[in-house]
Amino acid sequence: MAVRTLEHYFIVTGGPGAGKSTLLDELAGRGHPHLPEGARAIVRAHAGLGSPVRDDPSLFGELMLSWEMRSYEQAATMDGPVFSDRGIGELVSFFADQVGHVPDHVWRAAREWRYAETVFIAPPWPEIYRTDDERVQTVEFTASIFPPLEAVYRQLGYDVVVLPRTTPAERADFVLSTIRGRP
Repeated sequence: MAVRTLEHYFIVTGGPGAGKSTLLDELAGRGHPHLPEGARAIVRAHAGLGSPVRDDPSLFGELMLSWEMRSYEQAATMDGPVFSDRGIGELVSFFADQVGHVPDHVWRAAREWRYAETVFIAPPWPEIYRTDDERVQTVEFTASIFPPLEAVYRQLGYDVVVLPRTTPAERADFVLSTIRGRP
């Protein structure tokens, strides 16, 4: 497969509870479409089934890869800018951390399914972090995944922009002004 790039498809990444969904909701309220996060949807879909998805990182990672590939195909049919809570690049970091190695097909997908060159990353924000039925990680865990996420997107050649810790409206203004200033 040849490298594909969707220049109008922007990734918003970062650890759980860093304000990504709130930012995406703010952008949606301004008329900018976004695609839903896969992790929560997968956990919800498998809840009550006796599924091993929460206990099997490889299975969860493969389901996430399928979700992100489907989201990518969906974004290709949409007018932009389109935003996504996470992307294929996250899975490189996820597999390295949770499984102990990154399968070749995950690296290949991350290299060949390209997004807009600017990736936004939400830094850990302990003051707003909350757990719930699907978000069970500790605040320390969420902080620990920030550096590897930032590093993997940089390794993949993206311009990683750290989001300011501010109101959702100001974050959305920041994102929109950043993408308008792209070459």
